[in-house]
Amino acid sequence: MIEPTSFFVYGTLKQNQLRGGMWPRKPLSVVPGIVRARLFDMGPYPAALQGEAWLLGEIWQFQQVDLSETKRVLDQIEGFRPGASNNEYLRDVVHAHCVTDEDLEMQAPCWMYFAPDEYRLVGKREIVPFCNLSDVFPTARQVWGKEKVAFWPDPKARIPRSFFEE
Repeated sequence: MIEPTSFFVYGTLKQNQLRGGMWPRKPLSVVPGIVRARLFDMGPYPAALQGEAWLLGEIWQFQQVDLSETKRVLDQIEGFRPGASNNEYLRDVVHAHCVTDEDLEMQAPCWMYFAPDEYRLVGKREIVPFCNLSDVFPTARQVWGKEKVAFWPDPKARIPRSFFEE
């Protein structure tokens, strides 16, 4: 398998969110995308599990030379240590679909951080798909525009403005 050079993010690592400025390298591009996953509200941040619903986020693409440092920093932020048994999140490969007409690629393999198991999500609010993608992105491709998507922050989310609020 060829290692992905993109990341799909859905929470505080997105642009204009608390950790959006913590990326160690400048991306080649950042575009809206969707993946199949379930989304949960963990309080000041979200968590995802693989699933059948559509989750809206961002695809950050990097040069190959920047991938190692980017993974190292994001793994630290997300509490992921390869081989450890007590990870906050796990990193895995998903296929993210670009959703706007301006994007040429239909889908891209991406690294994505997931909750390690459903047990950690017991009692957490699931954010179910609640609006049409075209309501969020008027330039959504015709094929995606009518799809219902979940995203964070949703109207009920508590958005941290500083690290002290987490």
